[in-house]
Amino acid sequence: MILLIQSYLKNREFVVRVGNELSTPRTTEAGVVQGSRLGPHCFNIFINDIRQMPDTQICLFADDTAIMCTGPVKRINVEKLNNHLAELKRWLIKWKIKINKDKCQAMYFTKAKKLPPPKKNFFDELPPAKLNILVLR
Repeated sequence: MILLIQSYLKNREFVVRVGNELSTPRTTEAGVVQGSRLGPHCFNIFINDIRQMPDTQICLFADDTAIMCTGPVKRINVEKLNNHLAELKRWLIKWKIKINKDKCQAMYFTKAKKLPPPKKNFFDELPPAKLNILVLR
């Protein structure tokens, strides 16, 4: 089984199409085949150990991730989310997953007129690549 999956993931190439023109083939060293039947299953197996925290909820859909927290005290909610982000950063580094920080955002849903303190940006040193993270606060 391992050799079968290895043969599926190794020595792959991709091309980029712009209009009717194709780029020269390039090899890819990471990721799963997009649009394939096996790709989503391989990705789910790969992220199966993503860090869960007791005071927040993590929601995954394909390669999109949302971390959510609710409660009456905004400061405590932000602290819980920042703790989860710190754990997530360690997990991303461990598995060498890079994120596209330009697609990361924080959303606040509140009746209060004043927003909580801004989120910490744990991802400044990670170059953009594969995992999109949406943080809901």
